[in-house]
Amino acid sequence: MLSTIGIAIVTWGLPDVAVRPILVGGFLLVCPGMALVQWLELDDMLARWVLAVACSFVIDTAVAGMLVYAGQWSTFTALTILLITTVAVTGGQTLRQIMRARLLDDVR
Repeated sequence: MLSTIGIAIVTWGLPDVAVRPILVGGFLLVCPGMALVQWLELDDMLARWVLAVACSFVIDTAVAGMLVYAGQWSTFTALTILLITTVAVTGGQTLRQIMRARLLDDVR
């Protein structure tokens, strides 16, 4: 979630920052996929990271492809869609963990 906030800051607030390509590249490489892979609750950390990178490539490509086919291609739009999607999926995972904790407390 912190990386998503950092990317939003360098994209909308400070677009001329020299490290922006590195930050955005790292976000695109890992974050969209990791948000999705968290739902799988894998114990193996290597599998989690490999799946996160693979899923990120798929998600990034799907968003770019949809924008191209819609005739609305823009790197800013693509990044905005990926940021919003990542926040939504991560928020859902957080909500799931809160609900699970409350259910466990009710059972005890």
